[in-house]
Amino acid sequence: MSTTRLGTVESISVQGANLFAVIRYKGEVLKDMMGNDVNCGRSLAGVPSWTPEKEINMAEILLPLSVAQALQVTNPNLLIGANCIVHLESDVSEYPISATILSEDNARLITRRQMWNIRNMSADGVLDDLTKLRVAADGSISMELYEGISKEIYDQEFHKGMVGVYGTAQDPFRTNEGHMNQLVDFSTKIDEDKVTGIGTKKLRTRNCYAPATVFTGRS
Repeated sequence: MSTTRLGTVESISVQGANLFAVIRYKGEVLKDMMGNDVNCGRSLAGVPSWTPEKEINMAEILLPLSVAQALQVTNPNLLIGANCIVHLESDVSEYPISATILSEDNARLITRRQMWNIRNMSADGVLDDLTKLRVAADGSISMELYEGISKEIYDQEFHKGMVGVYGTAQDPFRTNEGHMNQLVDFSTKIDEDKVTGIGTKKLRTRNCYAPATVFTGRS
């Protein structure tokens, strides 16, 4: 049986037509020993709650957003073949209520499930040298990929409150370099070849060019 929790978006990653988000659970308000209200359980979604935040990788906590907003403003043909969740009335009747379009499952070449399993190898939530040896022994992930992705730590001073894009690759919200206003280049923290969904078209250099992709889905 599925369940839900409330959370707040802390950061957005724009990857082609897909949007990923860093989300912090809202937690619940409890009383401390002095009777003051405190928020408990406000951990980041995607990692075990005991994981030290200074150790958390972006590959673990960039969650696919339901209804990729890029699809709402671009070519509806992008909806064909998209993954979706069908919401049912109950487990008994299986009457379908609605469907939600999903982004791709994973923001990095190492899947979130793989990172979840790797994180749970460590009792204290730290990816240390022993964890690295276990990943190497397993052999399903190359060490070059693991080391590159594990270096991309979630940095609240850099990532929190920001919309991230990647280098000079076009996306539905940028077609020229003038559209970088209020955006942050996340590729300064990770190689683009380890990020999913990045397009091959590059940003134009002419400032007079309007972002037609936003309105038509074409560039």
